[in-house]
Amino acid sequence: PLFVSVNVSPRQLRSGDLPDVVAECLRDTGLPASRLHLELTETAVISDEAHASALLATLHRTGVKVWLDDFGTGFSGLSHLRRVPVDGVKIDRGIVIESALPRAHALLEGMIRLSHDMGIRVLCEGVEDKATCDAVLAAGCDFIQGFYFSRVLPWREAESFLRSLAARDRGEG
Repeated sequence: PLFVSVNVSPRQLRSGDLPDVVAECLRDTGLPASRLHLELTETAVISDEAHASALLATLHRTGVKVWLDDFGTGFSGLSHLRRVPVDGVKIDRGIVIESALPRAHALLEGMIRLSHDMGIRVLCEGVEDKATCDAVLAAGCDFIQGFYFSRVLPWREAESFLRSLAARDRGEG
């Protein structure tokens, strides 16, 4: 099923009212909590891990999914994966793009395997061609994002694109 991903800024996380804001948005839109994925950068979480963990645990209990964005860049503290309640990680496009290189591919496979061993789903960002798509699929990635599938689209074109995909999945085209 489709889901909505929303980036959360470090300031929004620090404010402390994120669970209330999210609950209000879910009420206003009617979106089921399980179809909302909040994306945070590792640096947002690292700055105050205890505070972030408490807020994210509250959100997690409502059914909202929490993802770490740009995973594999900067600090990339793997210990955060065991202390912060996350459902998924988005592996940064820099690692994904280089996945055709043996050492980079080994790193990608290791990150995916480690995440899966911890019950965490994995999305690879920046997939721009078939070779990269094949490489991340071979590495065991759960979700793929990138221009290989579509460029960024205005809302009306995105809606039409999604309808065509749904029709194809139903065998109508």
